[in-house]
Amino acid sequence: MFVALAVATTIVAGLLQAGLQPDSLPLAVRPSLVLILVVCWGTVAGVRQGLSSALAGGLMIDLFSTAPLGLSAIPLAAAAVLTLIGEVQLDRGHLVYPTAVVFIATIVQGIMTLAALYASGGAVDWLYAVRSLLLPEIILNMLVTPIVFLPIHAFVHRLRMSHRLVW
Repeated sequence: MFVALAVATTIVAGLLQAGLQPDSLPLAVRPSLVLILVVCWGTVAGVRQGLSSALAGGLMIDLFSTAPLGLSAIPLAAAAVLTLIGEVQLDRGHLVYPTAVVFIATIVQGIMTLAALYASGGAVDWLYAVRSLLLPEIILNMLVTPIVFLPIHAFVHRLRMSHRLVW
């Protein structure tokens, strides 16, 4: 059940992310809504939900971009796997962990995107890209993460508690 919900919300986030114009947003960058949802679902509901949403979200992002198909799914899947550490050793309800994973995953996603652009023959000004694009995106993603994480955490927790009461 959580897998279908994670995939559906990630697809909707992919559509929203594709439709957001960076010029009308704070810091002139759009948040990586799909990345944030992958991390939140993976942290709260488990790595299976995170990987499922990573695949669906990565394909959704790539359908609306000029990047090679599948490029976005790789860092998203890595972010979902990072949530596995929290599943084993940390409290899933703590807000610091998903925010830290989003921080790391945003860096990985940005570097992979720039590297793909460079490998395809594009000119990349690394200093400008990191300073003007990647750093604001990291800040924005970290600010948006609690807004996404807390409702998902509350919903999954409530659903699990009601399921336990039935049995």
